[in-house]
Amino acid sequence: MHVMKADRCCLRWGAWMSAFVVLQMLTIVSCRDTVTGPLAVQPAAPVLRLTVGDSLLFDTWQLGVYGDKIPSSYAQILWCVTSVSDSFGGRTGVTTMIADTLGRPPTPAADTLRFQFSTNGDIFEFGYLTRLRQRHQWPAAPPTWDRIAALSLQVGDAWDVGTVDSLGGDLVEGFVDSRGQYFATRVNGVATVFPGYVTTLAASNFSGGFAFADAPSALVVYQEDGTASTQGVLFLLASLKTRRSS
Repeated sequence: MHVMKADRCCLRWGAWMSAFVVLQMLTIVSCRDTVTGPLAVQPAAPVLRLTVGDSLLFDTWQLGVYGDKIPSSYAQILWCVTSVSDSFGGRTGVTTMIADTLGRPPTPAADTLRFQFSTNGDIFEFGYLTRLRQRHQWPAAPPTWDRIAALSLQVGDAWDVGTVDSLGGDLVEGFVDSRGQYFATRVNGVATVFPGYVTTLAASNFSGGFAFADAPSALVVYQEDGTASTQGVLFLLASLKTRRSS
């Protein structure tokens, strides 16, 4: 049942993601840059490890109802890692990032983001579902640690993320869409190709998706589809600067 729902809710996300990867690969080839990066299959349970001082620059757009980018909404947002060992929300080993908007931002945009990257491949974000509820003007709920990825699972496997309605009946489920899919961006100024992992979150009135990589460690894509009353949002990693030695 989970796999069928994933196929139904996430068809547009999967098709868009494949097109994005091809586009990024062609962009790097056309720039005639030297392409570097690991091309080997990644471990079964990838673990993200960011370093204080790392920065992730995203190209961002608002999306229309049909997933089209709205050109006038383009902006850049810079995430800077300020800590990888915070204690927050009852957890330790929290990675904190400060977001700096370079231009007019789409929504959602948070000034401070907090993640926990577990050694078993789970990725948690504090307040993800709360931000989702606020954006869609759904009844509010206190922020919690929401599991936005379970990278140790196999393709097609699902997990429960949480609920988005006040009665607790509209369940957001997460799905592992692909493993070992390749992405391309600039890492420390060098055009780099690397494998990543794609997950989708879906409920009856919401769908979105992420792409992560662990070598280098980064959030590569964040997409949330729009609805008839709410515009979607798209974050694409434009460049990564990292202090971690390769």
